[in-house]
Amino acid sequence: MCSEHSVFSAAVVCWLAVGYVSAQARSADSPDALELLQKSSQQYVALTSYKIIEEETVSSDHPPDPAPSVMLAIEAPSHRYRFEADIGLGNDVRVSDGHFAWFYRPQQRSYTQTLADPARDTGPDISKSLWADEGGIVAASQLRELAQFVADYKSALRLSDASITVRGHSFECYVVELSNDDLRTPQPYPFMETVWIEKGSFKIRKIIENFITTSNSVGEPPVTFPATRTITYPEVTLNEPIPDSAFQFAPPAGAHVATEFPDHVHHGASATVRITQAPDVTLRSLDGQQVQFSSFRGHPVLIDIWATWCAPCVYGFRDLARLYGETHQTGLAILSIDVSDDAKTAQVYLRKMGYPWPNFHDSGEVESAFGLSGIPRSIVIDPDGRITFDRMNPTAEEVRKAIANLGPEYSKALAVSH
Repeated sequence: MCSEHSVFSAAVVCWLAVGYVSAQARSADSPDALELLQKSSQQYVALTSYKIIEEETVSSDHPPDPAPSVMLAIEAPSHRYRFEADIGLGNDVRVSDGHFAWFYRPQQRSYTQTLADPARDTGPDISKSLWADEGGIVAASQLRELAQFVADYKSALRLSDASITVRGHSFECYVVELSNDDLRTPQPYPFMETVWIEKGSFKIRKIIENFITTSNSVGEPPVTFPATRTITYPEVTLNEPIPDSAFQFAPPAGAHVATEFPDHVHHGASATVRITQAPDVTLRSLDGQQVQFSSFRGHPVLIDIWATWCAPCVYGFRDLARLYGETHQTGLAILSIDVSDDAKTAQVYLRKMGYPWPNFHDSGEVESAFGLSGIPRSIVIDPDGRITFDRMNPTAEEVRKAIANLGPEYSKALAVSH
């Protein structure tokens, strides 16, 4: 009888072997693969104007999968831009015609209108506490940096050329394959990525990434399984004229104008006395399950307290995901606790992004027990329940150092990627 672990291992080996066999069927000597990627990357350098549409889906054998996302980025001279993003929370719009700037937030069903100020209006300010849906806007504003990932690779494999269809349009493409072994700094999990580069223009038209992810449910062991991310670029216009109509804004039906959106900086009472021993509070998940914090005794714990409207919290999850990948086999328990106004919004965002750690919602009990503070906040607790690190808005390196200080197995795990 096969164990679940052996079945998973066989699936992963088979999944990776498919890519290996197909690669062996092609030329083993492909010196121009990395050159193709570098030439594609050069097309996205020093853009004066551009329009890029990105569509992304993620699929796996363990639903629910993240909702499909669509992003649009347009920029042109004279401080004109348009960024749109729908990551499952509605279609946010940020646009400027060079004279006025508008920001529409569907969750609020409202928009702001301000005078465009090239010196100050440079897009979303991630140093401020904003709403999580603006994370999509930030990602859209970074589409011009699409091909910068090429710098992370030291090698690549050229596959057979192929014709692909994106939104009904056919593209003749070069095809390049990348794997974890090609990275200058390998990741904790194996992956395989295929990139389709349009012939002639060297624009990236499609990326498929096969990777390993982990799902955590409250009270259940984590499940690790393969997943596939498919990204297509149906429209890519680089250094060509953009019509003025692209920078016009028409408020959606039912939307109202707001003077400003609230800056959701979350401050509790000003500094309360920090405790040294973790309290045995009750953690509650969105589906109603309850977990006593004392059940983690014997394992070190990293708590990340956050909210969907806190941009530094949301962006810190990228570092938290990396940390999870490096330490999940060491016994370190990583969990997040949201203090969002709406617990469902937090859960939708986490599922959309595919983050693997368990999340709990706090209505005030947890934060009060640990001592009021601002967010983002990271707390590290040793196996005996002693709080060894508690800081608001820490850097990624500060958190990593706190984890490494838990013991040699943790410092060793984190040193792998350094």
